[in-house]
Amino acid sequence: MFQEMAEYTSTLKISPVQLGIAYDGWAPNSNKAEAQRVADLAKQYNVSVVMTHAVGGQFGSDNSPEQLQEFDLLDSSIPVVFSHATYLSDKSAELLRSSNQYIPITPESEAFYGLGHSHSFDHLDQTALGVDIHPAIFR
Repeated sequence: MFQEMAEYTSTLKISPVQLGIAYDGWAPNSNKAEAQRVADLAKQYNVSVVMTHAVGGQFGSDNSPEQLQEFDLLDSSIPVVFSHATYLSDKSAELLRSSNQYIPITPESEAFYGLGHSHSFDHLDQTALGVDIHPAIFR
């Protein structure tokens, strides 16, 4: 499906919409071959952004910069957005800085889900204020 959409280059050129990839399978226990295919597609089609949830800790979803480094995405021309990054390690923070990638913090949804941000202030130079889906849709 992704490749079919990406092949509509003539339509994409005149559209205000740009092609991006959202994928949450970079974590250490994920399917590495699948993750590599996703990274290859991102580079092949030069997508406008790759987004992943990097919550970590007891919440799982450890799609951290350390994991994505293995797939050569951090130093590419593609921006990688690490949503939430609640339990960002010092090594991951350094990778964000060295590759000029960012994390969006979305206070309302993070408070709703109880994600917490006990160390966010340590990484303000690589942090942006984000807007997430409204938690009310899950009530």
